[in-house]
Amino acid sequence: MTESELAAAQQLMQLSDEDNNNNSSSSSNKNTKHEGEEVDQRPLINVITWAKIEEIFGKEEDVDRPKKRRYRSLASIYLTSKPVNAGSAHGKKVRTF
Repeated sequence: MTESELAAAQQLMQLSDEDNNNNSSSSSNKNTKHEGEEVDQRPLINVITWAKIEEIFGKEEDVDRPKKRRYRSLASIYLTSKPVNAGSAHGKKVRTF
């Protein structure tokens, strides 16, 4: 999965969460820990979002990537090299028609 697909999936998850939480108060990302203290819940939301993305699309290791070519193709070799006469290597002249 590409980074752009992950970003799109995360944005969709955020938009769906916003629709679900539309009626809640503006301090929905904060919880009270003790008297008067507020704890930011955004990191927890990011973890949950990534868990949902991995659940839908699978983990990144599971993605089949195209194999990396180890060798140049013959077409690219022929395009970048100049023709060589077979007989010129042995000192003989090759007659062409």
